[in-house]
Parts: sequence; C-alpha cells; structure tokens
Amino acid sequence: MASTQLQNVSIYVKLVKDRKAKYERIDTSTIEYRVMKNIIDKALILLEHGEGMRSLSQLAEAIVRERWRLQQNCLYPRHDTNFEQIDGRVGQFLRHMRERFPPVALQAVDGEAGTIRKTWSSANSTLDDYETQDTGELHIHYGLLNSMVRTQNQGDREIFNFQMVLSVAHEITHFLTGFLSGTDRPLTPPAIYVPGLGGLTGEAGRYWEEKFLRGIVEFYAHPRDPHNPDQAGVPYIFESYGGDSVGKLVSSSYIKAFFDGHATTLDDSSGNRRNRALPGYQSQENYSSGQSYDPRSTAGSSRGGGHGSSTVVVVADITDISL
Repeated sequence: MASTQLQNVSIYVKLVKDRKAKYERIDTSTIEYRVMKNIIDKALILLEHGEGMRSLSQLAEAIVRERWRLQQNCLYPRHDTNFEQIDGRVGQFLRHMRERFPPVALQAVDGEAGTIRKTWSSANSTLDDYETQDTGELHIHYGLLNSMVRTQNQGDREIFNFQMVLSVAHEITHFLTGFLSGTDRPLTPPAIYVPGLGGLTGEAGRYWEEKFLRGIVEFYAHPRDPHNPDQAGVPYIFESYGGDSVGKLVSSSYIKAFFDGHATTLDDSSGNRRNRALPGYQSQENYSSGQSYDPRSTAGSSRGGGHGSSTVVVVADITDISL
C-alpha cells in the first residue's frame, strides 16, 4: 500500500516518576519531537509494505479466528469467513494510524514501550467507525529516546533506531488488536503466542515479530559499560523464548539497512551465537540498577510481554492530555 506523510502526532513528556505528575506537550520544533515522529513514520512504513504487511495481515486473521472461536467481541465482518477483506481492513487501520496517530507519552516505562488500549466502540459500531484518538495511548521510554538523541556515535544511533522502530511497530500491533475488537478487554487470545512465552494471554507484538523477523530480538547490555546508562544494547535474535534458545548476533549490515529504511526479514545475522542467558551480560531491564535515578533505569529487553506479562503494559493513565 502507498504511504502518505505522517500527520497530527501529539507527543507529551513526564520527567518524574510520579503518577500525579502532569504531562507537558512537546513543541514540534524540538529534536525529541522530530526524532520520535521519524521513528513512528519508519515503524508504519515497516508495517505498510512487503513482509511487514503480510505478517500483520497474518496476525489480524489469527486474532479474528480466535475471537470468533472463543465467542469474544470482534468487529471484523462475520460473513467474510474466507478473509478476502483482511488485507484491505489492515490497510484501513494503518491509514487511520498515519492520518492521526494516537497520543504519545515519553516517560519511564517497563521495557522500551507500552500500550494502553481503550474501548472505542459502542453496541452498533463497525470497523468503519474507528477513531484513533479514542483507542489508547503509546508510551515510550523517555530515557531510551534521550540516549538516542544525545549519542554522537553513528553505530549506536543505528542500533537505537533499530530498537525503537521495532518497539513502536510491536506496539502498533496492540492497537490493531483494539481495532478488531473495539474493546480494551479481553486481552489478546492465548493462541496468539510464540514458543516458550508463557502467560494467560497472547502476545500480538511478539507474534508479528516472529513472523516478520523469523525470530525474537532481545537487546543486552554490559553492566560495567562506561556509557551506562546511555549504552546501545547488543541485539540478538533468538529462535524462541525457550531458556535454551540459541541466539545469533544481529549483523551491523542488517541494522544499517534497517536504519536506512530497507528492512527485510532478518536472515543475514552474523555467525556469533549465544544461548539466551548471555555470560557477562544482562537484559537492559537491570543493567542500570544501583546507579542514580535515570528515566531509563526501568528499561527492559522486551517490547511488552517479553517476560510472560499480559499483552498490554499497564502504566499511569494520561489524565492531563487535552487534544
């Protein structure tokens, strides 16, 4: 599908770890706004074309099939049992996201990013009534974005870009779940999963990621790196979530192609292999613990659901945003 320019992105920031603290709207002229908007644009491009789009349609069909089977709320046309409309409906969803992206909040979150899904439909709603501003919020780890903005190292900048674009694409799949269901609950059906990832709910983002990349990407950091807490993680792609899953170092050539907007399935990783438990490294969830407070101190290696949690990362509601 053809992409149009990303429009109407409202980005807010909360600099302190306080649920009662207010969000401040970021001016469109700031570097944080421009970098974040570029990340969202690249994530949408990833989902709008080629294997990214095909994987997203596969995810959408799987969600609909499971909701029908479980007799859960689903707004996808019930008569289309052959899913002839699925690509068009996914394209419709992505156009809505590009025309008016949901509110974005920069703050401390668990992992790189999180999504709050909201109920947007009423008893008589259809997919044609979808309105992105009513469907939820995207939360981005402010410390991670800040590290990306401040680094002077081009290689680190490309890794941060890879991590952030992949994270936002992951979170957009949770908005897709809400688009199809119209409600914030129930969560993603348990059958939407990747091997080794436990829990009572499914994980739409990891499901899409496994289809698109042919594996699961995790970022690791060395606790004694002198760049803490601003170091770029070391990305590995794993076969599954199993504890003995073999991971391969993601090649710098792939990351550069990703940075330049030419991402494909991840099949050119280097031969450097490790098990999921990397000796001398730890997930970014813990690498800055013990240091003075930084918004990134709660950053994790997952993009939601990475440790068997529910599909939606529940963090503080945005109560001070006026659109």
